[in-house]
Amino acid sequence: MKRIECPVCGETALEMRRGPGRTMKHRLLEVDVPSDFPLPECGSCGARPINWRTAELLDPVLEKAYQQKLSALVGADIERLEKVKPLYEWERELGLSAGYLSKVRNEKAPSAQLVALVRLLANEPNRRAELADLWAGRATVLFSESVRISGGAEVSAVPTTPVRLGLISSGDWRIPGQRAA
Repeated sequence: MKRIECPVCGETALEMRRGPGRTMKHRLLEVDVPSDFPLPECGSCGARPINWRTAELLDPVLEKAYQQKLSALVGADIERLEKVKPLYEWERELGLSAGYLSKVRNEKAPSAQLVALVRLLANEPNRRAELADLWAGRATVLFSESVRISGGAEVSAVPTTPVRLGLISSGDWRIPGQRAA
């Protein structure tokens, strides 16, 4: 194989390689690069400098891996939501068409935003009340007091308390029941 100079470290160790266990970030996720796809890799520093031609060939491969990973991530979370209540109720609360979550679980590629929302709800299903407030035009803002301790770690000293705010005019907020200043 022809070795050329690595643009990162300057060593003459850059060559086209194939193999398992390689990942790359595509959009929001780390996805696997197929083991049969050749990528330039430096044998000295491990860098993978990619030119435009390689990027054009690699992009559809990574996009397919990205969509597959999104589908895999959302599938388990949809099943967790379904244990809390039927999917048609979740679809109604999320503003999705009837049967959409079933389609996503079985065949349709989801958006990254839907995957994130479903994950958050699967981890904390009782947050659906916040969604109801959002769609009803009621703002719920969670405040918490934090204490910084040595070493830079932040620890919550007071439990998070929901506070309802009401819009009184363009850009001004007040707590309901409180007089405007």
